[in-house]
Amino acid sequence: MFTVNLRVVSNADWAAYSARIGDNSPPDPMTNEAVGWGERLGRLTPERADKWWTVWGGFPADDVAKDLVTAIRDYGLPVMREKLGSRRSSQPSMT
Repeated sequence: MFTVNLRVVSNADWAAYSARIGDNSPPDPMTNEAVGWGERLGRLTPERADKWWTVWGGFPADDVAKDLVTAIRDYGLPVMREKLGSRRSSQPSMT
């Protein structure tokens, strides 16, 4: 079984957090540290409930893959793009 945790952290927020804790390591995608925005993918779906997927060795995973990609595309990415956009809006445009 597995679930999906999403996280958006600006470079500036990560640098400030790293300085505060005294660790200059690159961001760890598996961390649940209190920096940036994070949420479980299932909580962004219409059901607003934690979602876990199951994959069994030797059994087709096509339905699981399709459901996962759909959830990320339809619910995860739009919120992550919104969070990224709100962080970028205060920065000067490069275009």
